[in-house]
Amino acid sequence: MENGELLLTWKERGEPSLDGPPAGEGFGSMLAHRSVVDQFGGRISNHWEHDGLLVRLSVPVERLNA
Repeated sequence: MENGELLLTWKERGEPSLDGPPAGEGFGSMLAHRSVVDQFGGRISNHWEHDGLLVRLSVPVERLNA
């Protein structure tokens, strides 16, 4: 937790390598966005790396207590 926000980092490794983000948004990404951003007022960022995906989420703690 930092500055009143819950922070979460998710790393996916061992998947087929990509040179950048995929052409479209998948179901999991859409669901994560709707939950984190729309429901909890947080932020989500995807960082596509050659060996996998790094996702960072942050959600205001007061939104989790409601």
